[in-house]
Amino acid sequence: MTILVVELEEGAARGPFTVPELVRRMSPADRQKLLGWASTLRDRTALDLCASVGVARDPTRLWVLHANLHRRGIYPVLRGGIPHEMGRQGHFIEFCADVLWLASIYGHHLPRSRLARALLKATPGSDAWWTLAQRLYARTGDVRARVIALAMPGELRPLTRTMMQARDVKLFERLHGPGFGVLLSMIEESLRRRPDKSGATDPREVALRRAYLWRISQLGGGGPTLVARNWQALSGVTLSRQAVAKQLEAVHSLAVLHERAGRE
Repeated sequence: MTILVVELEEGAARGPFTVPELVRRMSPADRQKLLGWASTLRDRTALDLCASVGVARDPTRLWVLHANLHRRGIYPVLRGGIPHEMGRQGHFIEFCADVLWLASIYGHHLPRSRLARALLKATPGSDAWWTLAQRLYARTGDVRARVIALAMPGELRPLTRTMMQARDVKLFERLHGPGFGVLLSMIEESLRRRPDKSGATDPREVALRRAYLWRISQLGGGGPTLVARNWQALSGVTLSRQAVAKQLEAVHSLAVLHERAGRE
């Protein structure tokens, strides 16, 4: 067992570590590796970074991914699957990503607890910010308590990663991992049954785009205009509102079947 894993397990007894604490525990060589890896992220699409979020196993790298996606304007809920490998430590990082996003888009918000108010006023990423986030996370042991402490607006909860309601969690899980694979296969099979006679399109590519657009529409909310905006931020590809509406309509009936199967 590595020293870092031992320290993470010891830290779990008193609460998860902050990113500054984790970085201080790194060797100089590991810090340099982290910086080198972080410098490569600017050349990757947001979709690629989201894929890395879901399989992340290092909490410092998970935070760097979230910070990068935050700067690109990606809603927390659209940042890929939940990285369960890190347990409570990873969940804390995900919670901090939610808090960072909430402070940026809801600056006038007034949380119920003084600790939460201090957190939203602190400079994001500073040692003080991390300490306040650590204290708030430790004092609020479940989703309900954190929602109350932050006075989290109901309309924003579905856009987070750690403060969703139960129905939103089920939808999120259905649209990631194996569930997303099922939806993708359903769309691709439908396309192959009615192939493009010109041969100009790849069924797999079209199916993947439609599956992504459907997931964005369901998790990020809004109409075709917002979906197009989120798709551009994630993929770097621009689609018109009309094109998005057409793609969503094409996949609607299959997506309904997919959702219904997930409830059975």
